[in-house]
Amino acid sequence: MRMYQLLWVGRRLSLAWLLLLFAVPGAALAVPVENLYTVEVPVTTRDRPERQEAFKEGLSQVLARVIGARSIEPYAGLDSLLDTASRYVQRFEYGESRADERRPYLLRVTFDGAALERAVSERGLPVWGRDRPGVLVWLAVTERGNRYLVGGDGSSPARRALDAVAAQRGLPLLYPLLDVEDQSRVTFADITGGFHETVHEASRRYRPEATLIAQVAPLSGGWEARWTLAEGAQPSTWTSRGASMEAALAEGLHELGDTLARRTATDRFAEMAQGILVNVRDVRTHAELNRVVDYLQGLSPVALARPFGLRGDDVEVLVQLRGDPRDLERLVMLGNVLAQDSRTAAPRLPGQSRDAAAGQLEFRMLR
Repeated sequence: MRMYQLLWVGRRLSLAWLLLLFAVPGAALAVPVENLYTVEVPVTTRDRPERQEAFKEGLSQVLARVIGARSIEPYAGLDSLLDTASRYVQRFEYGESRADERRPYLLRVTFDGAALERAVSERGLPVWGRDRPGVLVWLAVTERGNRYLVGGDGSSPARRALDAVAAQRGLPLLYPLLDVEDQSRVTFADITGGFHETVHEASRRYRPEATLIAQVAPLSGGWEARWTLAEGAQPSTWTSRGASMEAALAEGLHELGDTLARRTATDRFAEMAQGILVNVRDVRTHAELNRVVDYLQGLSPVALARPFGLRGDDVEVLVQLRGDPRDLERLVMLGNVLAQDSRTAAPRLPGQSRDAAAGQLEFRMLR
């Protein structure tokens, strides 16, 4: 076996991780993302009021990583966490910032990951944990008449653009060495010409969980990047555009993060045997959400109940049953917490769309 480098956002993986890789020949393993719950926020002073605001800004970034989103703005249920950001801080320290003269300090904050994941799950949102698929990136760049492949040296503007988004989203990117072996097997034309089988063959030495093949070039006064993600049996393709090369690459890599987060959340719940989704309408507060989940969990046919999804005042609860769903429905009708909704239909399984299922078990909150 040849020795090679695995690079994530410009940092070497730990020795323990490398030993684990070499100890399992041929295995493709998820990469534990380091510093997933740590951020650096530029600040102008070390005063407490500014530090409290920086905690909020930093927590917003970490929460976006945890739920696998670009930002938390669409998720109103997370606002309350920002108001109490300091309670989730494990440690913080100050350093110097050379990037912004107006804000000469960097506040490095590490948050309590376990507590945040619990809080996110309680609000019915998916949690994307530390173990994430390592993605090997083959990127062909056409820039100012030059053509090159992006490798592990980290010096090109294209590589820096990818790394910036990877750090923001918590994406474990791997890059080819582009050594003699790589160069003898993969050419620029293989990537731009769509000869992906050649690229996949060359990727085997790195044992990634997924392979991302991309090309970026100027187009009509702007830039366009084309992407193909090979993960599992069905590849995904998309196109991103921007006024600059960096913008086009950033948008495309954000799409990668969105895709991986969606797949991970779906797979996680679809694997839960005998699970059905129960939709409860008119749940307005966090306290009411807790009341619904605790109530369902206390019913005899229910082995496990946990929040699954949140859409406005509608909450989906994933329920694992010991018996028939009709037993659950009958017991709910006897209680004074939930009532049957007029749009009730058959239960929906995790991973099924509303159209694919006959419907789902639906209730509304009683007041």
